[in-house]
Amino acid sequence: MGPKKGGKKKLPAYWSEPVDCEPFGGLKARDLIRTPLGLFGTVLGVKYETKERGEPGTGTMWVQYANGFLSPIVADFSTSGYAGFEGYQRLSDGDHMWRDVKEFHQAREEGENVREIIDADNEKYVAELIADWEKKNKGNKKGGKKGGKKKK
Repeated sequence: MGPKKGGKKKLPAYWSEPVDCEPFGGLKARDLIRTPLGLFGTVLGVKYETKERGEPGTGTMWVQYANGFLSPIVADFSTSGYAGFEGYQRLSDGDHMWRDVKEFHQAREEGENVREIIDADNEKYVAELIADWEKKNKGNKKGGKKGGKKKK
């Protein structure tokens, strides 16, 4: 069966392509930044007034801060261009690499936790199978003398 025709594609929550992010001082989605107030956050992307992609520079860039809050970056590009974005600094590449390493370790730890749960469930299941097998085969054993008849 082929794909359905006429279905609408789901639009992204945030536009993150270079064309959308260029007016915001060259920041890109997933960049770590420091705001003029000294807060640290991760760039999510650009939202336009409608869900459709708008004209570059007409959207609002959104950031997720370390505490989980989402907030738009407020900058006035109409009068001062990039100067309206002063104070927002991209953190170093080293900070970005450490973020990626941390995310990798968190994903690995979550995978290990899931694996432990699966292994525990498998052990229970095997124990139940063995108990059932022993219960069934308990009645099949024949009683009698050990060793049977001896040959002369």
